[in-house]
Amino acid sequence: MANIKTWCGACDEECKDHPTMCTVCGETLTSPPASSQTTSSNSNSTAHAEPNDDIRMQQHLLSTVIMNSLQQRSNEGGTGTGNANAAAMMMNANTLAGDVWEVPTEEALDPTAGGGGTKGRPTSKDCIARIPRTVLDDNSAILHQVSIECVPPPSSSNTSSNTGMRREPLSADAIIGEFGTFPPYDITGKLVYARADVDPGRMRGAVVYFDRGGSTFATKARLAHSNGAVAMVVGNNVPIWPYVMKDSKREASSVTIPVVMIKRSDGTKLKQLLSSKENENATVRCRLLAKRRGEDEGGCVVCRDRFAVGDTVMRLPFCSHCFHESCALYWLKSHNTCPFCRRELPTDDEEYERERRGANRTHATGGSELNGDGVRNNNDWETLLFG
Repeated sequence: MANIKTWCGACDEECKDHPTMCTVCGETLTSPPASSQTTSSNSNSTAHAEPNDDIRMQQHLLSTVIMNSLQQRSNEGGTGTGNANAAAMMMNANTLAGDVWEVPTEEALDPTAGGGGTKGRPTSKDCIARIPRTVLDDNSAILHQVSIECVPPPSSSNTSSNTGMRREPLSADAIIGEFGTFPPYDITGKLVYARADVDPGRMRGAVVYFDRGGSTFATKARLAHSNGAVAMVVGNNVPIWPYVMKDSKREASSVTIPVVMIKRSDGTKLKQLLSSKENENATVRCRLLAKRRGEDEGGCVVCRDRFAVGDTVMRLPFCSHCFHESCALYWLKSHNTCPFCRRELPTDDEEYERERRGANRTHATGGSELNGDGVRNNNDWETLLFG
């Protein structure tokens, strides 16, 4: 049976909404602790065999048929009950196929659902109109994937061997920035941590790691590029993931090196690797491998179709989850949350918005926010979402 990683150490609970990261805090998932595995095994005594390609194809075709049925029912004024039944069929299809990738919730497949909370409350029309649309082209980050592998030097603890003991590499997935060199590429160099006191000469020929914050992405990229770096990696400092770095002011047009971001937990591991006393005077090699996503890799979690060149997509504020424009609109006209992670968006319901402001709840986090001076941040959604 495959070792599926479903445990978030930060949240201290299982997360089964995503194969590699916690959708609540963004931390990398690990194997469940022994106590959790025992509980899980008691409640799921029958192990499923790994699905083959034929089963995956049948599941995809079934999901497509169900989604088409949902759309047709909505166009014909169908009820939410029928959509919920279809959603249940889709979930069963996913279970049979052993699919552990992003699965839309039942409500995401039933935008006609009403009830309490925010399920039946549409997103503000002004907000929807102002969410940026992007037409995908060959360079769009969403169409590519990049992996990072950092190889530490052999351990010197084995003094009887000249080669030392091989140590396990650190591997991480990354998100490509929308500036710099675009895939495909396969680049290897020494890894250098760009602290404030780093010698610029050390960046030459190196993959340079920066922490997010302190300066713009473009400023970091220009610094790395001007000092001869072969690539730049930025470690996120907030749990929001995925996050795509942009150069809205076109300040990095001269940058011709790859620019990627890794999530916060992977950045912490990378810094621990570099700060290890065993690596102080040694070279950590880093490889960036970027390529186009395959036909079955990634895509819109609402319709489950992959993104393609020419598609118009919407990237929602704060959570940065992407959907086909038509899929996002289908959902947001009946809900004021992200279809995947449920981050809240503003509404045109003045009473509800007053209640939200009275509770000091921001659309960014769902909780109160204080700035560095202990003063409560501006809670106006236009400022929060669009600056």
